[in-house]
Amino acid sequence: RGFLMGDGPGVGKGRQIAGIILENAMRGRRKAVWVSTSADLWVDAQRDLTDVAPTGSAPLTVFDLRSYNPHARLSTLPALEAGVLFVSYALLVREAAEGTT
Repeated sequence: RGFLMGDGPGVGKGRQIAGIILENAMRGRRKAVWVSTSADLWVDAQRDLTDVAPTGSAPLTVFDLRSYNPHARLSTLPALEAGVLFVSYALLVREAAEGTT
């Protein structure tokens, strides 16, 4: 299953997405993929996940796909064990064009 949120800028999409991911984590779903228009929003994703987490709980780990070998198999990434895999559209397009997906 997936979820697409297409609101305009400044509406709070990051907080909404973080809340959905947190609720799923609380239900035992330990993996999530966050696809964004900008790779620079990775820091904002981390902030939003930390801000919506209950007081005293450990925030979910966010893994930036840019920090991994583009030729590595996704199944070898630690984010696929537990956490949030953050990826931008541009990275997905580049990987597809290079034939590395």
